[in-house]
Amino acid sequence: MEVDDLGNVYVTGDSWGPNYEDVVTFKYNTEGELQWDIWYDNYAVIFGVDFPQALDVDESGNVLITGLSVIQATGSDILTIKYSPTVSISLSYIGNTQIPNQGGELTYNCNLVNNSEEMTTIDLWSDLVFPADSILSPAYLVENISIEAGGFIEDEYRIEIPESYPTGDYIHNIYAGSYSDGIWHQQQIYLSKLPPSLALYASIDDNNVNLSWQGVPYALSYRLYRSLVPYFDYTTLIPIAVTNDTSFVDEGIINQGSYFYIVTYDF
Repeated sequence: MEVDDLGNVYVTGDSWGPNYEDVVTFKYNTEGELQWDIWYDNYAVIFGVDFPQALDVDESGNVLITGLSVIQATGSDILTIKYSPTVSISLSYIGNTQIPNQGGELTYNCNLVNNSEEMTTIDLWSDLVFPADSILSPAYLVENISIEAGGFIEDEYRIEIPESYPTGDYIHNIYAGSYSDGIWHQQQIYLSKLPPSLALYASIDDNNVNLSWQGVPYALSYRLYRSLVPYFDYTTLIPIAVTNDTSFVDEGIINQGSYFYIVTYDF
């Protein structure tokens, strides 16, 4: 048995088939639902026994099995099986993965590769999961896609995160397969919706700026950002400080105009 990075479970073993014992492999999703089962039989051997001894799943979703084929006439041969997803998914971000508290969208590229030797038609769908494992948006059908044998399709997609969604980290799952029958391959992208900024109080002491704000119940830490322009997009900046306190001294500031600050908090 093996569990991949997404929590899918793969099980292999031997079972009685039409030609003695064959290798049978199952894939179950995180809900325990069967996604597919594949039987392997060495048809070149009559009355042979095929059985697995080890199973692994790589980062691309390939299932690798090794074992033995036992043949009465010649003895045992090494058996190696590789099952590749009919269609595999790769994802890449476009822009920032942090969504402002007032809402926004994440844009990403989705590349689909047909690993088979014939044209394949698939469903592509997704869902959005909050860390507490609650699905905020139900699985919805994005589109039905046909890909030439050995070909690929690349397209741009957007995830809309409304202001009403809670602050925190999200997982966006993208699935390829048959929407009604099962998942062939899936990938994840991660994003976070930032907390609202807080009211800041500032005073100047020589070249230091003394900053303070009201604490938020259950906040784990606060992030402080600085810019030379007002109304700046803090999601593109690295915070000048991450602290558990409700005050911070920005030391050694050079008098070259106005400075603008934003503080956010993490749960």
